Amino acid sequence: MRHTELPEEANPYLKINTQGKLDAFWNLIEDMYEDEWRVEFSGAMSLVVDDAMLERVLSDNVATAWYTFGAFKGGQTKGGVKFFLHRPEYLKGLWSIEGVYNERMALVDGPRSYFFEPEA
Repeated sequence: MRHTELPEEANPYLKINTQGKLDAFWNLIEDMYEDEWRVEFSGAMSLVVDDAMLERVLSDNVATAWYTFGAFKGGQTKGGVKFFLHRPEYLKGLWSIEGVYNERMALVDGPRSYFFEPEA
């Protein structure tokens, strides 16, 4: 199981009760969505999870969305587009991994650190 570092000012509820859910979300995003991840100058990889990205991840993983996060497709816009109800809004924010690349953008083999900065 990963340990996801959270900022000092993060909601205490998020720090205490969601480490398992953060880990489950990492399982959905870490090796997927290559078109969305970006590599920073430091070598860290980062992914911004906003409304559209959260909806995309949940839609691609309907069973996990329901069993892990309690979200389900049930809402519908006037245009007929379905969307998730009870979305885990606390998962929106900046997700980043350190230890994948070095500052020269070469892959490295070693420990990785996982960080999540919740949306304000």
